[in-house]
Amino acid sequence: MDSILLSYLQAAEETERERLLSELVLTHAAPLVRQTLRQRLGFFVNHVGANPNNPEAEDLYHDVIARLIARLNELRTDPREETISNFRQYATRVAANACHDYLRAKSPARSRLKNNLRDLLDRHPDFSVWKNEVNEYLCGFAAWCNRELTQATSNNLRQLRDSPEEFKNEVFPREDVRSVPLTGVVAEIFNRVEGPAKFDPLVDILAVLLEVNDYPVESLDDQNANPDRQFTASAFRTETRLEARETLCQLWEEIRRLPPKQRDTFCLSFADENGDDLFSLLIDAEVVTLPRLAEELGLTLERLITLRKEMPMGNEALTVELGATRAQINKWRYRALRQLRKKIMAFTAL
Repeated sequence: MDSILLSYLQAAEETERERLLSELVLTHAAPLVRQTLRQRLGFFVNHVGANPNNPEAEDLYHDVIARLIARLNELRTDPREETISNFRQYATRVAANACHDYLRAKSPARSRLKNNLRDLLDRHPDFSVWKNEVNEYLCGFAAWCNRELTQATSNNLRQLRDSPEEFKNEVFPREDVRSVPLTGVVAEIFNRVEGPAKFDPLVDILAVLLEVNDYPVESLDDQNANPDRQFTASAFRTETRLEARETLCQLWEEIRRLPPKQRDTFCLSFADENGDDLFSLLIDAEVVTLPRLAEELGLTLERLITLRKEMPMGNEALTVELGATRAQINKWRYRALRQLRKKIMAFTAL
């Protein structure tokens, strides 16, 4: 068990438990969740989990936090629960999984799979779907109808969800699972879980097994695995503060040469691997002053200060700020990164 969890798990007083729970979530987990949403989806939320320009970002952030709190409560109330050896790593993984779920939910092919599964469960005599006491959809063999979830079946489903390849290799070792009738795949999953399954996690498992992964075009920043972060991770791999400043100076020179839309998109959305925005890095390294920055970007100082509070911006905020579509934002970011990567990689190789 991770040592940072022990005080919370061992606390006897409810007030102390609540304080330690808040500390675990807000101090240790929340920054990692915000960073993961920004890196994987380009979603930005502030330190209280708000983004007035992107309700989906807020919803996703609070959903992850709710999952973490629920898991911590499970650990405290049920000692049989699996332990968490690295809480920070676990929080990052939960956030990453939530991002994958978000993208899968927006996939047209996944929607078709979900509809096909629901139709199969409704019409096939061997299967059934029903609601439990908290209004969640459960499904399984018809003989299980109206049965509640158990901890054992939940653990089996979680294990299958985490290791779908192991299941596929064991159950369908010599055939392409995509060629197997959906009825057969679903039946094998229920046999492995040995009890009712929640409907949405079942769709997730099937999507992985059947390789349903056609994410929408708007998820370009996720498909590029956060190019800003990849770019900075390699560009700023320097030995000294002086070398880092030299690289930032060169970066800023190249940014200034970009077409205005590419420049503004890159600047406003940039975040390094620590979550710091570009303007903060430039000012802290004394590459440029705030008034000079405003002048070179053609902004008033007041406007620049306002923008800086909102950085790094996600795609929704950028579309409003730059008066552009999401596709245009992705195109400008891609072209800026391609040009900057070429220039900065040549510079750092010297």
